[in-house]
Amino acid sequence: MQELDPADDLTLLDLLDRVVAKGVIIQGDLTISVANIDLLYITLRVLISSVSRIEDVTGQRFGMRAIGQPDNSEFLSTE
Repeated sequence: MQELDPADDLTLLDLLDRVVAKGVIIQGDLTISVANIDLLYITLRVLISSVSRIEDVTGQRFGMRAIGQPDNSEFLSTE
């Protein structure tokens, strides 16, 4: 991946490519309340990454295959 020059414009595609290549975790809490009474509490945890990046980090293979290819899942190891 090439380095960005601050003078260059960053497109949405460039940003998405960097996010998927590196991975990002978004975590947050949202509470909706009326008159100091909590009505709704939402916990948000999102992981955005490519499958190959997760495989590199975890060391596990997820057995993704191309459409039309035979399923060789019995040969894949989950260890």
